[in-house]
Amino acid sequence: IDVSIMFKSQIDAAKLKAKAGRSNDKSIKRDIVVSELKDFSSRTQSDVMSILEAEESSGSVADINALWIVNAISCKASRDVIYKLASHPDVAVISYNREVQLLDNSKAREMDEAADDRGSAAPHVIQVNADDVWNQGYTGKNVIVAVLDSGTNTNHYDLKDHLWVGYADTDDDGEEDDIIHGWNYISNNSDITDDFGHGTHCAGIVCGDGTVGITVGVAPDATLMTLKIVNRAGGGSVDQMLSGVQFAVENGADVISMSLGFKNNQITDAKKKEIRDA
Repeated sequence: IDVSIMFKSQIDAAKLKAKAGRSNDKSIKRDIVVSELKDFSSRTQSDVMSILEAEESSGSVADINALWIVNAISCKASRDVIYKLASHPDVAVISYNREVQLLDNSKAREMDEAADDRGSAAPHVIQVNADDVWNQGYTGKNVIVAVLDSGTNTNHYDLKDHLWVGYADTDDDGEEDDIIHGWNYISNNSDITDDFGHGTHCAGIVCGDGTVGITVGVAPDATLMTLKIVNRAGGGSVDQMLSGVQFAVENGADVISMSLGFKNNQITDAKKKEIRDA
């Protein structure tokens, strides 16, 4: 059973902010935050992690993933292991990590083509006044934007020159020498191909440069980091979303963009009254 284990202990955000605030250097601040979150999670998760790793050797647990970004662990576990952990004093909640609908499962619309000239700003860019600051040098240059969505068409002429470059050991040879442009948390590999369409659409809104299209994104010089957390049907899980956020934070993203969401299944008081009246 695919589950998420949330811990009772959570880091003191105010103290973390104060510690990171001692430096004015953005990269140093990031390193402090990541290091503190990892250390805190490692300490508070140690006992439960030992149990999971012991059960893993017997085949009762698989795919252990420590989510230091929220102090949680995701894994696949047997019923007996779940019951065992449910009474552990450090565990707050164990939830079923099910796939949910993150996007409308119809194909994404093509990018807005209302602009008149090639390379001109699309209406949404003008609406937020992004084009007013381009001449001041604010074009997204040296800014990494992580788009968490259904992937990216990396061959798109408006996007292919903006891809973030990282390195990973994708062939398990012990060497991080393989070039990646993000990560696919649906298949757990480096293939970020968009098989839904929405991710490429959103990437274009961020940094499309108008090379072959007729519209330009908000930050046409930005660097695009792609985290594929949505499958071809528009679905994904909380674990995959959190893993994408964690990757972005750890690998230097300056901005995280997510144009997706979870349905709110709560019944409002007005709806309850409507049901009672009916």
